[in-house]
Amino acid sequence: FGAVFFVQYGGFTLCSIGIGKLQKRKDLPLVGILIFALLLASIGIMLIGTIGSFFALALLMMMVGGAGGSVESIGTALLSESDEQGRMIYTSQFLFAVGAFVAPLIVGVFMKLGSTVPRIGAIIGGFAAMVGVTVMILVLMGKEEKRNTANPDAMTTNMKGAYHGATFRWMFIAIMAYVVMESVIGSWIPTFLEKAYRFSPSDSSLMLTSFWIGLSVSRFFYIYFKKKSTSVPLDVHTLLILVSLVLFAVVGRHATIVSMAILMWLIGLGCGPVWPLLIEHCATRFEDMH
Repeated sequence: FGAVFFVQYGGFTLCSIGIGKLQKRKDLPLVGILIFALLLASIGIMLIGTIGSFFALALLMMMVGGAGGSVESIGTALLSESDEQGRMIYTSQFLFAVGAFVAPLIVGVFMKLGSTVPRIGAIIGGFAAMVGVTVMILVLMGKEEKRNTANPDAMTTNMKGAYHGATFRWMFIAIMAYVVMESVIGSWIPTFLEKAYRFSPSDSSLMLTSFWIGLSVSRFFYIYFKKKSTSVPLDVHTLLILVSLVLFAVVGRHATIVSMAILMWLIGLGCGPVWPLLIEHCATRFEDMH
């Protein structure tokens, strides 16, 4: 189980970084790559339930992770360029959180109804393919309008020195640290609560749900909240995360289901806008290097 997550996130990381490096050297057709990655991920999800060996599953999950990394990095860059208020970034991340909350519930319903894993994979993969096709249709419909309004100099780099500066390195470390934290919580907190704190499997899943609810609430808030800068919100939410994690470490072993749910909700509330805030902060500091 851990190895599957490792190769998936490995593929995600490699493709996220690779797309950025390639875009820096060549003018890539980002929208085309985005659509292809969506379709590739959907095919991979469809095939998960049919794989007969662990090695083949690992390769498939690496492909799915790589496609997901491409979609995440390209989509975020395009959204940050097209929206000065940052609302599209927060909306996309809010919808991601909603999907992360709803998807396990949908899978659980299918399993309760007796559906097999290959069938569930085919349904979810088919839905992902529909999303890819929808994106492709919308892109083709708006292609002419985009061509008339596009700025050919939007991707020029007049901050080459900043790319290698301390600010960029610290932003890279901050983003990487946040992604690691969210991935660990999202992937491992139910297992940790079950093994270390003796929560039941259902209660452990409920705690993860509480985390995603808190994360969704804070991201939804920032869709409409008009902030003067990204620095103060980042400081506030970082402090909230630290306080919540200290409380988790101190009282976690003796926490009741209600108090643990509140703690996980607070952690989610703190984590929620950090990723889009970091992206928006990067977009303002390195506006020509999305």
